[in-house]
Amino acid sequence: MTPGQLNHAVAIATDTPDETVTQHDRNLVTAGLRTKGGVGRSAPHVTVLDAARLFTATLGASRRKDSVETVRTFEQAVYFGQEKDRSFDAALMRLPDGHSFVEALAELIADASGPLQVEDPVQFLRRFSELQLSCVSTALEFSESPKLPALQVIASIALQDGYHVASYALNAQATDTLMTYRAYMSRMKREEKNKDRYKRLSRLYGIGQRRAAPGTAIMILGRAFRENGLSCETTQEAIAELLQSAAGKPKKRNAKRAAG
Repeated sequence: MTPGQLNHAVAIATDTPDETVTQHDRNLVTAGLRTKGGVGRSAPHVTVLDAARLFTATLGASRRKDSVETVRTFEQAVYFGQEKDRSFDAALMRLPDGHSFVEALAELIADASGPLQVEDPVQFLRRFSELQLSCVSTALEFSESPKLPALQVIASIALQDGYHVASYALNAQATDTLMTYRAYMSRMKREEKNKDRYKRLSRLYGIGQRRAAPGTAIMILGRAFRENGLSCETTQEAIAELLQSAAGKPKKRNAKRAAG
């Protein structure tokens, strides 16, 4: 898949204007964060890491000029928690402790581009449609002790059920010990039980932003890699094709293909 086809796929997957995704891509190329080479037929084939970075920029950056800073930040956000916290998906289980949010996205996209979407499209939909991917522009910080640094949770990959969550944080020391996070969760449970959650909430201030994308975005990107680009022109068409595949119906090919 060429860079142009990837831009189109990310725009479709996230339902974002093509020009916005293209600008993010240009910024990443300039910073050396995307595979580059010639143009036209000599254009390089992009990787799932390229896709994960462009997806992260599109999802996490509130402004087009923030592409590079956003990607570098989320490449520093590493997984914290126990192995069971990410056991809900095989791609996350394969990754080592301390992997980054961007690496996790790349692994998910790689799995979504595999044979499962053809061999068992129903299972493909069941696995990936359950996911929710989220980024927090202003990190949530919490610490129970002045001796421990605040743990900054800035991203998560979760199931839609709200119980299975893999979280990603910036603070390496807190990630290693987990003491900060566990103490925070214990305090939250105490507050809920005693109905004095207001003590914590009343200390919050400022404006934060949480941006989320459903697992359909991963499915669409996986399909783009498998089929060397997307033939559809809208997100709704892409989703309809996924559902048609799961229903055993042949998809209707669009005459136009995304330009490379």
